[in-house]
Amino acid sequence: MTSAPELPDVDVLLPRTGVPAHLPADPQEHELGQLYAYPAPHHDQTHGAYVRANMVTTLDGAAWGADQRSGSINNPVDFRAFRVQRALADVVLVGAGTVRAEGYSSLEVPESLTELRAQAGCKPHIELAVVTASGDLPAALLNAKRPPLVLTTTRGAWALADRLSPERVISSGTATVDLAAGLAELARRGEAYRHAQAQETAGVQAAHEARERARQRRD
Repeated sequence: MTSAPELPDVDVLLPRTGVPAHLPADPQEHELGQLYAYPAPHHDQTHGAYVRANMVTTLDGAAWGADQRSGSINNPVDFRAFRVQRALADVVLVGAGTVRAEGYSSLEVPESLTELRAQAGCKPHIELAVVTASGDLPAALLNAKRPPLVLTTTRGAWALADRLSPERVISSGTATVDLAAGLAELARRGEAYRHAQAQETAGVQAAHEARERARQRRD
């Protein structure tokens, strides 16, 4: 496992009130955490979720480098923003291809960011939610001490029946995963905030479907 890069200073291109335009390295990320803070939930909020899609790309549109991993095109500034976004998320949504390519396991909160996470009202641990139509996931991930939530199809749910506890499986869709329905189920379970992260299309599609649902409700 490679060591985490040293945290760099960050220049904020779009300053917001109360946050300086230049943020020196800060392991606790008090100011950068303000930029990425989610809105407080309404008392009458009974459904829906906040979805944050995070993706790094090259100038020619690639979402990964020569090693087929996104980490090879990230720099220390990307890493600094990335770790804060994760620390403020209840659930990180990732496509199965990314999970397999990058060897995902249970997600941990950096010790220096536990206070930031607690102040945001988040649970101590981050849930990993994997999007897969087939249910084909590494045994090491499914057998982990804290296995992932899985958003899948009817077919995928059958494939996972003997490999994962039913309460960790959300079946939404037949041929493809209905991400909007999956996110709605996560929200129904009480996970009010959402950070959707994807190298493939999981995060972008989730954000698009959530936006379409909101538009339909307005219409």
